[in-house]
Amino acid sequence: MRIAWLLLSLMMAWPAMAAVETGSLESLLQQGATYQADSPREPLAQIEALMRQLPKSPEVGAAYETCFLEALAQGGSLAWQDFLCRQLSLVGGDASVTPMVKRLQEPDTADIARFVLERLDSDQVNPALCAVLAEIKGDVRIGVVNTLGVRGDTEAVNILAPLLKDNSRELDEAVIAALGQIASDKAIGILTDALSTTDGTREQRLYQALLVAADKRARQGDQTNAIKVYQQVARSSYIPLRRAALVGQVEHGPQQSFPLLVVALGTPELKETAMQLVAQQRDAQLVRQLAGQLKSLPPESQIQLLHALAATGQSSCLTQVIALLARAEGPVRIAALQAVGALGQAKAVELLANIAAGTTEAEQEAARAALYGLQDPAVDERIVSLLPAMPSKIQLELVLAAEQRRIGAAAPALMSLAQESDRRLQRAALSALAEVAGSEQLVPLTTLVIEQKNQVALDTLVKATQRLGQTEQVTILLVEAGDAASDVAVQTLIFQGLGRLGSDQGLAIVQKATESQDEKLRTEAIRALAQWPTPAPQPILLSIARSPGKLTHRVLALRGYVDMAVIKGQDQPQAAVLDLVQAVAVAQRVEEKRYVLGALPRCACPAALTLAQDLEADAALQVEAQMAQVQISANLPSNQRDLARQTLTKIHQGSDNESVRQAAEQALSELER
Repeated sequence: MRIAWLLLSLMMAWPAMAAVETGSLESLLQQGATYQADSPREPLAQIEALMRQLPKSPEVGAAYETCFLEALAQGGSLAWQDFLCRQLSLVGGDASVTPMVKRLQEPDTADIARFVLERLDSDQVNPALCAVLAEIKGDVRIGVVNTLGVRGDTEAVNILAPLLKDNSRELDEAVIAALGQIASDKAIGILTDALSTTDGTREQRLYQALLVAADKRARQGDQTNAIKVYQQVARSSYIPLRRAALVGQVEHGPQQSFPLLVVALGTPELKETAMQLVAQQRDAQLVRQLAGQLKSLPPESQIQLLHALAATGQSSCLTQVIALLARAEGPVRIAALQAVGALGQAKAVELLANIAAGTTEAEQEAARAALYGLQDPAVDERIVSLLPAMPSKIQLELVLAAEQRRIGAAAPALMSLAQESDRRLQRAALSALAEVAGSEQLVPLTTLVIEQKNQVALDTLVKATQRLGQTEQVTILLVEAGDAASDVAVQTLIFQGLGRLGSDQGLAIVQKATESQDEKLRTEAIRALAQWPTPAPQPILLSIARSPGKLTHRVLALRGYVDMAVIKGQDQPQAAVLDLVQAVAVAQRVEEKRYVLGALPRCACPAALTLAQDLEADAALQVEAQMAQVQISANLPSNQRDLARQTLTKIHQGSDNESVRQAAEQALSELER
């Protein structure tokens, strides 16, 4: 029971405790009392840190306010007083009003005093400002008017209204702006009445203030009165204000949007704003109504409205867009096609495919882009359903769409078209199958390759296989087909396919064919090994290159061997260079040695430099060997920069070839960056 009583006592004493917890602040204020504008800010920074940790408690805020006011009363530099006032703007209340109003009387402190008064959470601020308004003059008076406007003091309207008759233009401008910010019925009435007795720039300022008032009333939820004020502003002769009024009326009075936008679409100075507003509409009925204006607009405006309608994403206007498309020409027709692409549904597929099959290149491109971009989920299904039955020109466009849209469900229909006699349609179907074929199409594709000896079908088969990750399965299909085939052309295609797929099982088959008695078959087998995607055939190729066989075969094998060394050089440059040393030893012609030099920069390491330097001794290879050293040096890792610098300097100073010297100089320059 005693513990509970103690806890209750502590809770009741919390305000007093909060007042006591100002010791740190008071100490810091004493340290900062001598602060000057050029003094170290450490005490001020500590006070700011303390303020950031301030509990959200009225009692604590009041205690801190007292501390700051006491420090302010003790004087100090203007920089110190300015700092104290800024802290008061965070915690000040009723107690700060009178001191700040007094500071309004002094030019040096008036601005910071207004800064604080604008932010004080006190009902005493507005009456105090109104009371002092008659006592002050000049810029300070204008500043107080601005502050009353910022605070939205409705009671200040009676004080401000007579000041509209003041001869000071600056004060008149401030009063007009303040009345707009206050935005009460009376303030709006005063501004409206003033319009009848003025013109020119003052009239513009009055309309600007009314626009501010309308925006404020709209934010407050008073849409009815906001619209009335926007309508007043719309009568201004100043175009930016009319545009702003149009935006306000459309945003806050949607029931009146259609007639407003129709008029604005036909008004040159408002048309651009109207188009932007149309693009923002999401009301399907309103968008459909606006689309009905297409037929009555000039071509340039039709294009703009079509773009705006497309931006809405509302397919409710598609009927009007398609109707315009049927009779439009040139840029308007292109814009209509783009709008169909943005808004169209599955029912637009056939229309767009027909136009895409036309003869005008610009229209074809626009129709294709529209067809490929249709967002309706039913579009893909519609394309698949139309594929078998359309004329070949339309089929071609649907095939292209199936490829671009990656429609997997189109694969069976595409497979059928891939066997058509129309070569263009067949090639397009095969290209699409490379992107969309499934596992079930791999066998018929293999059959197509074999039966038609079709190179394009082979390309499709390889791409689809790699995409589906079914290399081993298709390798088996090709091996089985090769066993049954006696036609060299068919076997050649099979070797190409096996070579591009790069399976170990395929490697054994192709290697065996390098021993064939048929020279053409042997050549194609070696070519397939030379194009293998991995270094696995390197030993086979080196053996062929060393053999006393036909020169063509040896050159093919050696070049393939070098290419595979380059693949290895991406991760193992030293091992790759060892392979290239073997290639140089086997090479019997300068051309093959040049090929090795061309590979060395892609295997950059000290050993590559050594090999290039060795080849430099051959007069026929000197220039290529020096250039290779430059390129290798440029590609060496940063921890071998000294070696690169030495090599490049030697080449730059010793080469007789101007191109080589320039390349070495450039590489040295880049090395030093």
